[in-house]
Amino acid sequence: MKKFIKINAIILVIGFVLTIIGGALMVNYRSYFNGKTVSYVETLSADEIKDTSRLKIDAGFASLKIVAGDGFSLKADEVPEALAAHLEFSGDTAELKLDDFNGKDLLKSSGINVNSKGEYTLTVPEDMKFENLSVDFYFGKLTAGDLRAENADVQLSYSDSELNLGVCGNLNINTNFGDTDIDLGAEKLLKMTLSSNFGDCDIKNAVITGSASIGNSFGDMDVFLIGNDYDFYSSNAFGDIRTNGGNSSGSVKVEVSNAFGESDVSAN
Repeated sequence: MKKFIKINAIILVIGFVLTIIGGALMVNYRSYFNGKTVSYVETLSADEIKDTSRLKIDAGFASLKIVAGDGFSLKADEVPEALAAHLEFSGDTAELKLDDFNGKDLLKSSGINVNSKGEYTLTVPEDMKFENLSVDFYFGKLTAGDLRAENADVQLSYSDSELNLGVCGNLNINTNFGDTDIDLGAEKLLKMTLSSNFGDCDIKNAVITGSASIGNSFGDMDVFLIGNDYDFYSSNAFGDIRTNGGNSSGSVKVEVSNAFGESDVSAN
């Protein structure tokens, strides 16, 4: 009992400290974001497109749509002027990059949501496959159709997301405070690491050939794997894990852990 009371006291103190920090960050955010918005269009040249093998996204505070089309361009529509992201190119990397805001990382970890404003549309050349895709998106809705990469790292914070991804190497997905829906398009994927915290997460049409690690905290998770060569290992704290399909002699190890949510992982 004493141990339980001590744990609760620690949680209350941490919550109080985070509330104070969050309040200070919101004051900083509101003073930084002056309410002004801006619209613009930016494009990469033909030579830059030809040399592009990587895509890096570090943006937020607005919705973002990623679509396939002709050329490589960014259209910003009434996005926050002080927190605007711009399309840049360096070496072999096309980058959608937020202008400096030194409270961004602390704000993302504070537990306080920030309303988004405006919308970006990022157009990437049709049928382009990146060697590496890196996404760090926050405080807005993200939608993407038919993004293809050999390896991908996706970090989503306070973001509802709908993504169609085709990845054949390593895929790392980390979601915090938001609902995520990802269709992997039945492309063979070597390794998948998935962590979902404080939100619902749906992963569809995943084909894993190497291994997978699936972790869930405080939310509902549904993962659908294609194939029957999966050997499930489950670790549960305060929630439910349901696994369907697979077999104990499968060559692909799938580790499923759950804290305070419900996880359904099925293979067919």
